[in-house]
Amino acid sequence: MKLDRDQRRESIVTMLREQPFLTDEDLADGLGVSVATIRLDRTALDIPEVRVRLRKAAAKNAHSAEQKSVYGKLLEYNSKRSALSMLTVTPHLVDATGFVPAQTLYGMATALGDKVLDLPSAVCGVGNIKYKVPVRVGDTLVWKLTVVRQRGSEHYVWAKCLRDCAEVFRAKFILKSYSEVRL
Repeated sequence: MKLDRDQRRESIVTMLREQPFLTDEDLADGLGVSVATIRLDRTALDIPEVRVRLRKAAAKNAHSAEQKSVYGKLLEYNSKRSALSMLTVTPHLVDATGFVPAQTLYGMATALGDKVLDLPSAVCGVGNIKYKVPVRVGDTLVWKLTVVRQRGSEHYVWAKCLRDCAEVFRAKFILKSYSEVRL
């Protein structure tokens, strides 16, 4: 059943209230309309595009002292499914070159995966990473993690790390509960 314009716009507001970093494509897929229709509705509702919403959230949280976890501050959390977090890179995260090492970013991704899956203790079985752009002190990073599939005790996870809405690092890996791993 197709929603009329007012119902669709109300749905957009509701969806963004629950998940503020949905893209126009996500909204269009969820409502069964074109991306152009979503953009027109967003404009009419005075809702900025996801890039602007991310920047506002980054500016608001950039100087937050609440970054206690390795992956930063959780912005969105869907147990067993996905998470969105933000962190500003501090000097203790960089190496002698002045950049954050790939293994540190990978550690952040797996730690966020542990948080989402809430396994008592997990091990990373297989992993694939791509470090696209160097990350420095002061950069504000947004992590977007999704559990894409579960096959038995294996959880297939995709993590993307963004800076200014551009992907700087991505990881695909499998997490297993340590209690289910044969030694």
